[in-house]
Parts: sequence; structure tokens; C-alpha cells
Amino acid sequence: MLRLISWMTVGLEPKGADAIGSPQVDEVEGESEADESARLAESATIDEATAAAAALATHPGEITETELGNENGSLAWEFDITQADGTTVDVKVDAGNGTVLAADTDEDHED
Repeated sequence: MLRLISWMTVGLEPKGADAIGSPQVDEVEGESEADESARLAESATIDEATAAAAALATHPGEITETELGNENGSLAWEFDITQADGTTVDVKVDAGNGTVLAADTDEDHED
């Protein structure tokens, strides 16, 4: 799934995957979603629970969707979090070191 998202930096400014510790991953042409998920999970050094805790620490709420994906060649956990006020925040967490990289809200897309 392709999503065009503008990101607001949270806590730090990413300076490339080497600076933040994210494992580097490549896209594999024709790979099934299940095979990609399994391959990416093997590369992540931070598990889903640890990444979720980091995301919730900066954006409290309920996680409604989780995805481990290739973000511009770097591996990141992505969480959709619904906050108490109903705002949905899309939070990315580095799968190499657990750092919250960015967050984007529904309101960031309103004109």
C-alpha cells in the first residue's frame, strides 16, 4: 500500500538510517505480503511490543493498526493510535533502536 504522508519530526531530526540505527532493507519484486512480513520481522531488532510501548509513551491512546515496513530503505514499525480526543496519530518507530521517528495526525492533512 502506497501512502503519501507529510511527517512532523518528534524529538529528533532523522539524518539517515545509519544515524538512527534502523536496519536497511530492500524491496523484493513480486514478493508476497506474507513473505515480506516474515523477511522484515527477521531484520527488526526491536520487537512489536517494545516499539508499541515507545509509540504510546509519546502518543497515549489505543493502537488500532500496526505494520512493520520498508520506509525508504529503512525498517520501521508504524502504529495508528486513536487518542482520547478521537484524533488518530500515525507514529513511526525505528525497528533498530526503538526511537520514535515521526508522527502525523489527521489534522496535518486538513486544508
